[in-house]
Amino acid sequence: PFIPVSFEYILKDDLLDHKFALGIGGLGEYYGTKYSDWKTTILLIAARGYAHYSVIKKLDTYAGLSLGYYNVKVSISNSDISGSATGTMPLGYFIGCRYYFSKKFGGMAELGHGISWLTFGVAIKM
Repeated sequence: PFIPVSFEYILKDDLLDHKFALGIGGLGEYYGTKYSDWKTTILLIAARGYAHYSVIKKLDTYAGLSLGYYNVKVSISNSDISGSATGTMPLGYFIGCRYYFSKKFGGMAELGHGISWLTFGVAIKM
């Protein structure tokens, strides 16, 4: 499975009738798999900009853009065949929501550009 970790800092809160906020953050994703002699690893690191709009209490809905860097490595053991690719990630987009069960803990779902197009996880407020 792939492992994503993201964070966000709210730059401006309580805009437009206390329902809109702007934030910046980052994303790191890792994916590694091995099947028989074939091994693949992918690392993605991206900066993100967020726009939040509150529709329902306890539900944080957001959309944003990301720009980053990736590294892909593929190798076949018992062979001289291997390769890697490194480069910048084109401008990506995402939409998502976080539902908070308490003031600090919730669940999240996100659809958008990354290693996976769909992500589910845990949201923790610091």
